[in-house]
Amino acid sequence: MITLSAKRKKFINDKVIDIYESLSEKQWQLIEENEEQEEVIMAELYRKNFQRLETPEELHYFMLHWNWDEGNHIPQQVVEHPLCDKGTALMVYWQLDPSFYTKYNSIEEAPNYVREDYNLLNSLEQRLLSNDFKTSKIKFIPSSIASWESREDSKIPSILKIASEGEEFEE
Repeated sequence: MITLSAKRKKFINDKVIDIYESLSEKQWQLIEENEEQEEVIMAELYRKNFQRLETPEELHYFMLHWNWDEGNHIPQQVVEHPLCDKGTALMVYWQLDPSFYTKYNSIEEAPNYVREDYNLLNSLEQRLLSNDFKTSKIKFIPSSIASWESREDSKIPSILKIASEGEEFEE
């Protein structure tokens, strides 16, 4: 069983997932004085703290707790990160709910509001099928989150419905 230390979990929760916990008093003051600066300050702080993730396990923990309402730009960064494990990539693939996108035969058929996710899903699928990840230490079992529609969808490659190699990850 793969685990992270309580210290690293706290760092990821407080400084990467909930980056408002990372704001200094000076940064809070800047935001209060000029709310337009909030996005710039938060983006820089997020970038800085995200770069402090040091292992495939930390990236996996981060994605286990990612709020998808915040968008897919962060999951995109995770799967493109050189430390991203195949198990994490497979988890992101299933978090995207691939059966939703199989009804579109091309990006042109997909509505504008889903095109970013469609592209992420397709590029991730290709990387998973070509085994384009340096490690496969983290076991992810697709059936743990896949809907029955996804499990039965013939357009989803069967190899992606099978658990990845590696050890199970303790949440």
